[in-house]
Amino acid sequence: MNSCPLRTSVIGSYPFPGWLEFATQQLDRFGSADRAEAQDDAVITALHDQLAAGLDVVTDGEQTRFDFNLSFYGYIAGIELESSSPRHFGPPAHDQRGKHQVTGELLAPRGLGAVEEFKRLSRLFHAGKSAATVTLKASVPGPYTLSGRLLPGAHYADRWALTEALLPLVRRPSDSALPAQPPRVLSCWLGDQAVAQARHLFQDAGVANFDTPEQAVDAFAMLQRYRSNQAELSEAPPAVPSQAPLSPQAIETIQALVQAVADEQVDLLAFEKDKIKGAVRTDFILSAEII
Repeated sequence: MNSCPLRTSVIGSYPFPGWLEFATQQLDRFGSADRAEAQDDAVITALHDQLAAGLDVVTDGEQTRFDFNLSFYGYIAGIELESSSPRHFGPPAHDQRGKHQVTGELLAPRGLGAVEEFKRLSRLFHAGKSAATVTLKASVPGPYTLSGRLLPGAHYADRWALTEALLPLVRRPSDSALPAQPPRVLSCWLGDQAVAQARHLFQDAGVANFDTPEQAVDAFAMLQRYRSNQAELSEAPPAVPSQAPLSPQAIETIQALVQAVADEQVDLLAFEKDKIKGAVRTDFILSAEII
């Protein structure tokens, strides 16, 4: 039986190399080819570390993003980006970041950029001719996370309305570039009625959600067992090499069959039944030769 261990991965992001951090402060001195080269080099660095660690699912380390989620607002139509951050000294905490004004329907006609990132990752991985068997991944923040930096107003009354509007944008980063995939996400929101609306959003999106972490873990274990059982069902014995030497018993059987075929008085059906009676190996040889 084949074992099916848990797959290892990173969330998506990976630390920036020091030289990339420095380069981002000099972008006005870079040409388009310089920037593209820096992006490729940073992704190669993150990819190399993940492959060296033996991960099963690898990403581009989000090396070409400004932040985990800040870059995505540049792809969304229907918002007016804030002119400057309200905090100028030190990194802002999550709730200290500024918010963008919503001016119309939230759309992402060019996708969210994740498709381009995935294509770059695929190109660089295959160019490296790595022998590793891995899955490539591009991560996208959830709609509730993205809604946190948008101001509710006339178009969307509250954060939940913004989340529902962002949901189709996150589910399908680009309708034309990637095939539809069934969701493989399990969620667990603790809080009973306090999170009922969040669970409703997940249900509408086709994402399974559970009342307790234990239930979610049991569901994941069931999926893992199903995958293991499917793998066992698809197992098959290895093919016999075409040049494998025949055993003396097989040679004797073949010679007897050839003589029987040449003799018109021999009932081949009765001959085969007699030969394969109680046999395990020669029945395959006889059948194959007759076919």
